[in-house]
Amino acid sequence: MRQAWFVAAALLLAGCSSLSPANYVSPRVTGRVVDAQTHQPLPGVMVKRLTSDTTTAQPAMTGGGHLLQNASAVRTGKDGLFVVPSMRALGPLGGTGWSSVSLAFDLRGYETLTRSYNLAQSTNTLSVEPLVEAGEVPLIQMVR
Repeated sequence: MRQAWFVAAALLLAGCSSLSPANYVSPRVTGRVVDAQTHQPLPGVMVKRLTSDTTTAQPAMTGGGHLLQNASAVRTGKDGLFVVPSMRALGPLGGTGWSSVSLAFDLRGYETLTRSYNLAQSTNTLSVEPLVEAGEVPLIQMVR
């Protein structure tokens, strides 16, 4: 009986891909938002991860799994820096990985900008978390 429990637990753990790097459904994205003309940092910019079928920050469920992190929009700090956290899928099947991520940058008085980043533009951290370093993201001020 004890041996059957051990085998069942081992099979469950082997089938669960929550420790696999493939279960990331979106990378962590870092960068700095600046004014396109002055190159000064822009605080308070709303940075939202977009799904493929909507323009909201609500991520789609992947493979029936639940997301470990369901990050809503983040705002840039005084220095214009932002960090959009990565997202992982939980469940016995894990996620299907990711190939691209789109972000929307929105600040009153500036044109909304949408940027996409793909797998080739990413690296992995030591903990195997995918990371996209977006660098400077310039926003264009609206003409009044």
